[in-house]
Amino acid sequence: MFKKIILTLSYVLYPNRCPCCKSLISHNLIFCERCNKALKAQSEHIGKFQDRFGQHFKCISVFEYKGIIKKAILNYKFFNRKDYSEKFSKLMAKCLKEKLVDTEFDLITSVPMTKEKTKKRGYNQSRQLAKKISKIINIRYEETLFKIQKNSEQHTLGAKDRKKNCVGVYQIIKSARVKNKKILLCDDVITTGNTLLECVTVLKESRAKEVFCITLAVCHLRSPSKIS
Repeated sequence: MFKKIILTLSYVLYPNRCPCCKSLISHNLIFCERCNKALKAQSEHIGKFQDRFGQHFKCISVFEYKGIIKKAILNYKFFNRKDYSEKFSKLMAKCLKEKLVDTEFDLITSVPMTKEKTKKRGYNQSRQLAKKISKIINIRYEETLFKIQKNSEQHTLGAKDRKKNCVGVYQIIKSARVKNKKILLCDDVITTGNTLLECVTVLKESRAKEVFCITLAVCHLRSPSKIS
């Protein structure tokens, strides 16, 4: 009885809303029926990218970065909707289980932000997603990288400038954490792939055995847009 009262109070005090349209929904749902139907038209995307060693790595993305999900991601990143990580991580974990069913990881990590940027925003959105995915799929979360210098915001640059903007800005925390490990690297959105490429390169230089990537969305870049 007491538990039921607590649950009822939580529903009243913290109502569940669709992250895309803000409509009230049941607490067991991620999106409202209308938004869920619209998003089902988007299929998962698996992209292949080449690292600096000439080896390919895969990146799985749940959505294309457009329409209603784009708005939800922007709210998550820039308008203090940290709570959306709970919903988004469930979708990413589901996608992983379906697309990489026979792949086992030693650990999951995330793309780092500078301390200044993390403090300003209040959280690293990629770390939030990775930590929650870690609990869902039962693999260890580990901080493996840190950002050693501030660079220009990727969303302010064109495709040609994004590549050089990422070079040399990430560093390994401790090589022993990644040596001979199969790693899942998490970020929120992928565009040209340069941010993930640089992180993958640093991990492999530290003798990571293999690196897979997962993002919530993929953007097919035509011009600078508000993503990182």
